[in-house]
Amino acid sequence: MDEIITLGLDDIFPFDCRKDLDCFNRCCRDINLFLTPYDIMRLKKNLSLSSREFLDRYTTTIYMEEIGHPLVVMKMTEDDKLCPFSSPDGCRVYQDRPWSCRIFPLEPCVDKTRDSRPATPLYSVVKRPFCLGFNGKNPFLEKGDTGGLPGENNLLTIRKWRERQGTAVYEDMNDLWSQVTLSERFPAGGLDKTGIQMFFLASYSLDEFAQLVCRQGFLDTYNLKGEEIGTALHDELSLFKFACRWLRVALLGEEIPLISI
Repeated sequence: MDEIITLGLDDIFPFDCRKDLDCFNRCCRDINLFLTPYDIMRLKKNLSLSSREFLDRYTTTIYMEEIGHPLVVMKMTEDDKLCPFSSPDGCRVYQDRPWSCRIFPLEPCVDKTRDSRPATPLYSVVKRPFCLGFNGKNPFLEKGDTGGLPGENNLLTIRKWRERQGTAVYEDMNDLWSQVTLSERFPAGGLDKTGIQMFFLASYSLDEFAQLVCRQGFLDTYNLKGEEIGTALHDELSLFKFACRWLRVALLGEEIPLISI
């Protein structure tokens, strides 16, 4: 049974994932690995694939009525139910691994009443029964307590762990996307067929979204000029930011400028 405790950014927890642990790669097996738009952006670039090629080859799309929009899940291998990028030596796309892999064994706390993260970031540390990364010690230490464990690698504050795992840009992009998915304007009954297509294109298939944006009909509909949209098309990060704003306007009916100054 999982052990869970909530900690703040400056609380310490001892954790260290290493190849010599018997549980190495166990967390990559038989899991529901949901991918964020930024995950897909990084992974498809790492593999030199288009968005559609990556999605078709490595993922499946599901729709859950309680969520109300499409979700993209990594396909596990058919034989041993492993992540397709898992190898005996570790992750083959480690530099661009998904956000949920980076943040493990942490999970951001969500305000159950507002369905958003608290103003002061809090994280749940989840100790799964198979995970040996806590060295068999009590994984939940008070601030400043080293627990008698040697070395610095497995004695990190939550803040330091996030820095070491490079989660900041992932969380920034996730927060941008959540302005769409967690908006009070998001349809209570979920998206209709047209809405699902719009959402999927702008969230998960930026290559195809870019093609849509370049059409004269798109520019005319939103009273945009080619030079105005040029900056948004300059790189995928800018394009994703534009896509999120477009979803807020076209899907949710918000009155915000499409081009952010």
